[in-house]
Amino acid sequence: MRIDEMCATENNPWSIISSSATNSTLAGVLAAFLIAAIAVLFTKEHEAYVQTMSLFASALVVLALDSYLFSHITGIQPTVLRMPELGTKEAEFLYDDTYLNACARAWTQGMPASGMLATGGVAVIAGLSWMLAIHGSTARPVQPFLAQLGGWLTGVVIGTSTLLLTATTIQYLEFLYKDDVNNWVETLVWLGALGAVVWAGGSIFCRTRKMSRTLKAAAAVEAARKHAALAEAALRGVVRKAAQRKEAARVAAVEAEVARKKVRLAEVALKELVRKAAPRKEAEANAAGCEGSGVSTTAFTLDMDLLKPAAVCIAGLAAVGPLFAGFLTRMSEDFAAEPDWRVLVAALLTGLVFPVMISILISLSVPSPGPRKHRLRNLLHRHDQ
Repeated sequence: MRIDEMCATENNPWSIISSSATNSTLAGVLAAFLIAAIAVLFTKEHEAYVQTMSLFASALVVLALDSYLFSHITGIQPTVLRMPELGTKEAEFLYDDTYLNACARAWTQGMPASGMLATGGVAVIAGLSWMLAIHGSTARPVQPFLAQLGGWLTGVVIGTSTLLLTATTIQYLEFLYKDDVNNWVETLVWLGALGAVVWAGGSIFCRTRKMSRTLKAAAAVEAARKHAALAEAALRGVVRKAAQRKEAARVAAVEAEVARKKVRLAEVALKELVRKAAPRKEAEANAAGCEGSGVSTTAFTLDMDLLKPAAVCIAGLAAVGPLFAGFLTRMSEDFAAEPDWRVLVAALLTGLVFPVMISILISLSVPSPGPRKHRLRNLLHRHDQ
């Protein structure tokens, strides 16, 4: 197996050393984003925001340490170790042997670094999905699509990161065993990864659908309440106009009655004047004429139980990964000649198994309604407040 000075081989022309610089930058950028996100969450009082902050805090630590770990890999220079004299018979063998030892260390350190980067990325998207779900459930009107979007984004990132970690693990095994890895080992690794992706995807699908149904029901009830409020307002307007018309009619009737009374008083006064000014007969006749002309009278909770274990596991990986990578620097240069099974197991655990387990745990903590029987009523109660 031919190996160059950047740890690329004939069958795998990809350099773990060259790519580590870009991965280190990516981890640093994500960590900087988390610092800003945590600062924003400090201003929020919702319980779910507090739990999301713990997830972001663990992801910040794992990404910051991962950035340093990748930068440490970029400092490995295989060409300075045991350089043979050019043109000698042993030059070709020594070059390959030297590169194998140094590159095996780089690849082994790259396993926990890759796992930490994948875990940090999944945690970032999972926290973002919680922020979208909280906003969608508290907005007016309710936005079920935001909760769905966060769940699907988490599922895509978990599936992609798991498959990429699996491919990296296969490349690591092929490099370490010089392209002599049994097919059943690769098949077993791929089947395990696909099983984890299916499990995580199924969990995310069920929880996201449950969340979406709850929010859609809340949105329907809220819309019905709005329609009822509009109908009630229209009814009150009609009643108010009818009352105004009735009041106007009553005022007109009162004014008419007052006018009648004034007419009567005027008639009485006129009669009295006529009676005094004219003879009695004329007064009686005039009074009779006046009497003949008288006027007539007429008012959801969220399941956050698994967010804390996910945050704790992320913090644990942030501690174990760099410790394992630091331990490798104390090992002998030729440990790649006969790979130590303990080193191999530790690399697989920190580079594939633990990150996949954390991804599954995060998938089980995707936003979903709480277990209480009246979660919809509680959700609507918060909207009424």
